[in-house]
Amino acid sequence: MLRPIIADALDKTGAVSKLAMLRASGLLDRPAQDAAAAPVDRPKRPLAELPSSRDGLIDTVTDQAMRGIFKYIGRQEDKIRDDPTELAFKLLEHMDR
Repeated sequence: MLRPIIADALDKTGAVSKLAMLRASGLLDRPAQDAAAAPVDRPKRPLAELPSSRDGLIDTVTDQAMRGIFKYIGRQEDKIRDDPTELAFKLLEHMDR
């Protein structure tokens, strides 16, 4: 269900066309630079590891989004386990309305 939304967003932002442009220019085939020498805003993994197709890019971004969602859910579950009464009081407040 998430994949079509991500595909649409990547198309709208131009990420797919930029990936194709990088592939065509040959920049992705260069050896990786030392990660310590790379500027802070550049990816730490080699460009050659980027997906080679539109579907690959969509799959990679979808996988990362799913990992992020489950990480967030895990944090929320940890909060509930740490203090279950907080959630109970919030539920009670909503029921009083």
